Amino acid sequence: MDFELDQEQQMLAKTVSDFARNESPIERFRKLRDDDVGYDPAVWRKMGELGWLGVPFPEAVGGFGGSFVECALVLESLATTLVPEPYLASVVLGGMTLARAGNAAQHEAYLTPMIAGETTLALAYSEAQSRYDVSAIETTATPDGGGYRLSGEKVWVLNGTYAQHLIVSAKTPAGVTLFVVPRDAEGVKVTVDKTVDGRKAAFIKLDDGAVADAARFGEEGSGAAVLDRTMD
Repeated sequence: MDFELDQEQQMLAKTVSDFARNESPIERFRKLRDDDVGYDPAVWRKMGELGWLGVPFPEAVGGFGGSFVECALVLESLATTLVPEPYLASVVLGGMTLARAGNAAQHEAYLTPMIAGETTLALAYSEAQSRYDVSAIETTATPDGGGYRLSGEKVWVLNGTYAQHLIVSAKTPAGVTLFVVPRDAEGVKVTVDKTVDGRKAAFIKLDDGAVADAARFGEEGSGAAVLDRTMD
């Protein structure tokens, strides 16, 4: 088996490394640690223009059509100078979860603008008692007319302080189910805290917030399997 990078992969890694070194030295990360957002949306848009936010996604939604190998090369190169833009949170965690389970309309509504650098995503799956078990959640999604009402609390949500949309796991009668929820939706309360490396994370309280059935992606009860793939 050949583990050597091909020419395109080598070029991708070099391009991202050069960008990190020239456009985002480590001093920039230190400066942005105390910023309300924690990164620069203009730099995020530039990363979208360069095509890096679409690396693991299909061309049909504006992506590059690459594999996780290319995605890992981008992550590794950005990490050399601690580039603070939320590539892991938005592309790998939020984006790839949505890509696996969402339908075409949801991909167009949420993935395409994220790939362009216009928005970001956050995956709100972890709870105080769940540790690494994606099924050990207490957040509920109670059927209500043509939609659901979400109640519960999520902890240490990466990019949850600024993402336009949250990917939320909640239990329906069928099991763990995934929903797309606007961060500023009624019934969503976000509290900011710092992680051990100085970045920002969110504690999110869902207080009987109403979402439409169209906010659910994937079948009811399919969320745990999707999240397991993301965590792997």
